[in-house]
Amino acid sequence: MNTTEDATRPPGLMTESNAKRARMASPQSGRRIPKITRACDACRLKKARCTGTKPCPACSKRGAVCSYDSQYMRGRPPTPPLSTLVQGQSPHAPSDRQISPYAHDVDDAPRDTGISSRNSPEMDSTNIQGQYVDPTSGLSFLERARERFSSHQTLSDCAQDEDWSYRQQPLLNAGDKPLALPDIQPSMTGLLPHGDDAIELLDVYFDVCVATYKPLHRPTLDAWHKQASQNVKAERPLIRNLGHAKLSTLFAVFAVASYHRRKTQDFSFNESDTLFQVSQGLTNMEVGLPRLDSAQARLIQVFYLLMTCRMNQAWFTFGTVLQLVSSLGLHRKVRRARLERDYVYRQCQKRTFWTTYILDKYLGVVMGRPQHFHDDDIDQEFPDCVNDEDMTAVGCDATEDPDDCLIEAFVQNAKLARLVGRISRRLYPTRALTGTKRLELTKQLQTDIDEWHRALPPFLSTVKPSSLIRSLQRQSVAIRMAHSHAVMHLHRPYLLRFAGQESEASVKHCLAAALAVLRTADNIATSGRMFHAFWWTHYVTFCALSIAYVWKIHGHPIDGGFDTEQLFRLAERCQTHLAHATASNSPSRRYSIILEELRAEAGNNQASLTTEDTTGNHAASTFNIAPAPDIGGLATGDHSLEGWQISDWLDLDALAHGYPAGSSPDLGCFDTVSY
Repeated sequence: MNTTEDATRPPGLMTESNAKRARMASPQSGRRIPKITRACDACRLKKARCTGTKPCPACSKRGAVCSYDSQYMRGRPPTPPLSTLVQGQSPHAPSDRQISPYAHDVDDAPRDTGISSRNSPEMDSTNIQGQYVDPTSGLSFLERARERFSSHQTLSDCAQDEDWSYRQQPLLNAGDKPLALPDIQPSMTGLLPHGDDAIELLDVYFDVCVATYKPLHRPTLDAWHKQASQNVKAERPLIRNLGHAKLSTLFAVFAVASYHRRKTQDFSFNESDTLFQVSQGLTNMEVGLPRLDSAQARLIQVFYLLMTCRMNQAWFTFGTVLQLVSSLGLHRKVRRARLERDYVYRQCQKRTFWTTYILDKYLGVVMGRPQHFHDDDIDQEFPDCVNDEDMTAVGCDATEDPDDCLIEAFVQNAKLARLVGRISRRLYPTRALTGTKRLELTKQLQTDIDEWHRALPPFLSTVKPSSLIRSLQRQSVAIRMAHSHAVMHLHRPYLLRFAGQESEASVKHCLAAALAVLRTADNIATSGRMFHAFWWTHYVTFCALSIAYVWKIHGHPIDGGFDTEQLFRLAERCQTHLAHATASNSPSRRYSIILEELRAEAGNNQASLTTEDTTGNHAASTFNIAPAPDIGGLATGDHSLEGWQISDWLDLDALAHGYPAGSSPDLGCFDTVSY
C-alpha cells in the first residue's frame, strides 16, 4: 500500500482494497452481507434487506435520499458507514466526487477506530484559545465534541442532498440549512391564508409562539390581513394600501405559526419555509426611509430563523433589526413634539424596542457574543400593561384593570433580561475578578433576582401553569424557565470553585434551578406539547444538563438533603427529549453531541471514584479542596475539570452555534465573549 497516497487521501475516501472488500459483501456479489445494527428509513419501512451504509444500494438505485432519521431505541444510534456506491459511481474508480456529503455529518462518531461513541476517543495534546490541553484535561471533552462536527467539510442536514457545504453558501447564512421549497413556487396570492385557517394561525402565533415577546398588536395585524384579503378579492396587488413591510410582517407571522403547528397537524414541511421566503422577498424590495414596520417584519423573521435553527442568518438579520431600531430612536422616550402619533403606534414602538432588547441579551448568552444595547444609553419606558383588545387610538378603553394582562409577562421578561445582561457583564468579564468582589456581586445580583421574582403576579409565579388558559400557561412556563436560567447563569461558576459556605449556597441555588428546568422540560416533552419548536427552551435545557454533568464530574457532596439522584435521573430523560426534539435541526443536534461527551466524562469520573473506593483509597481528596485565595481562578483539586475557567462556560454555550472550524484562523469555532 502506498503510505504517501494514504496520508494525502481526503477523509472518507476508501482505499481500493477497502472498496474491493465492500463489493465482495454487496448484494450484487452474491456474498452474505454482514449483520448490521440499523437499516435506513426506506428499507426499514419496507422491511427490506439493507447494507446499513449511506447511501445503501437500494436507495442509490432508485435515486432516493438515504436517511437514518427514524427513532432508534437501542441506545445511541450507530453512524452508518459511507458507501462506495455513491450516486451510481463505479467503486473501481474513486475520485473527488466519492467524498460524499455524508462523510462528515455533524453527528458522526469517529469511524476509523471502531470504538463506541459512548467512549470518547483519545486526542493528542492541543491548544484551545491559547490554553494547553492534554487528553486528560476537562477541556478535552469540548475539543472532542468540536472535532466531531467542525471539520472543514461539515454539512448541514438539508444541504447534504444538494452537496452544499457552508463554503458554497452565501456569507450571511453559511452553515444554515437551505429553505425547503416546493419544485413549483406558488403565487403570493395563493399562499396567503384565508378564513378560519388564517384566524387559527394568528391565534397560535399570539397565544403560543412568542408568548413573552409582544412586538405586534393583534387588531392591527387583523386589519392588515383584512386589507390583503380584500386585495385578493379585487384582484389587486397584495401590497396595495399595505406596502412591502406590513405584508412581509403578515407572511412572517404565518410562517412562524405554520412551523409550530406542522408537527401536530401533519402539515407540509416546506409550507412554513415558503411563507418565510415570501416575507424575506418583500422586505428585500422595500424602498425609502425605515419605518416601524420595517423593524417589525425583520424581527419576526428572526424568530422564525431561530425556531428553525438557522442561527447565522438569524444573527445577521438581527443585526439589521438593531440598526433599524437605533436609527428610529426607539431606545429613547418619545418627545412631546412627536406625540401626534396615536396610542397604539406609541405602544408598538415600545414593544418593538423591548423585544429587540430581550433578544439582544439572550442571543449574546446563547451565541457567546457581545451585547449591543447598553442600559446607560436607554431611557425608553416599558409598554403599558394593556391587553390588545383594550387599546384604541386615544388610549386604554378597559372599564377596569384586567386581573391577568398578557403584556405583564412581556414586561417582566424585559426586566429579567436586563438582569441577565448585568450578570454577563459583571461576572463574565474579560478581566479576572477577585474572590471578594465576585462574591459581593453574586450576592447583590441574587438579591435583585429575588426582588424581581417577588414582584411577579400570581399567574406567573405561584399558580400552577396547567390550571391557566393556553396563552397564560405558555407565559407562565416561559417565565419560570427564564428565571431558572438567570439563577444558573449567575451561580454556575461556583460549581468548580467550591470554597466555604457562600460557595455552597451558590451551588445549591444553581442545582435547584437546574432541577426546576429539567422537571419543566420533562413535563413539556411527556405531555405532548411542542417542545420541538421552542429554541430558548432547548438552550435552557442544555444549560441545566451541562450543570448536572459538571457537578457529577466534580463530585462534591452538599449539605441540606438535595436530591442529586433525582437530578441525574431527570438529566438522562431530558437528554433523550432534547435529542428527539432537535433531530431535524442540524445545528441544534450539536447540543446532543456536546452532552454525550460531557456525560461520558461524568461516567469516566464516576468509574474512577468507584475504583478508588473499592481499592481502599477513598475519594475524599476529591472533596477536600482548599479555599482558593482568588475565586476567579480554580481552587486546587484532584478532579477531571481542573483546567476549567469561568470563560469556558461561555465557550460551552456558544459551541453549538459557533462558526465551523477554520472560518476564523484565530478562534476556530469558539467565539470569545467580550463582556
